[in-house]
Amino acid sequence: MTYQELLKKNEENSIFIKNLKAKNASLQAQLDQLVKLINGFKSERFVSNEVSNEQFNLFSDTNQEIEASEEEPSQTITYNRKKKKHHGRNKLPEHLPVKEVIIEPKEDTEDLVKLEKKFQKP
Repeated sequence: MTYQELLKKNEENSIFIKNLKAKNASLQAQLDQLVKLINGFKSERFVSNEVSNEQFNLFSDTNQEIEASEEEPSQTITYNRKKKKHHGRNKLPEHLPVKEVIIEPKEDTEDLVKLEKKFQKP
């Protein structure tokens, strides 16, 4: 091979390596996204189905046997509690002036019924 051929081959190899590096970076970014989707945040991380020795299985009969043997006698305690009276909102002082303001809508209200007249307390 001549020197020119070697330079040309070297140039082709360097272009090929640049393309491979770009493709590798793209695939690495995709892999990072997928790992992030699988693992999620720490609070959402997947926990395997392996059960520790301290935790009981919900769907086995051995739990029922263990629960039956560990039950302690219970006591029923009753007591009376006085309920606090709530008097509601304090009344407004009598010396404050009282104004009744009626705000009418701008739209046409001929067909409508005023609620204050219909549901007014006696």
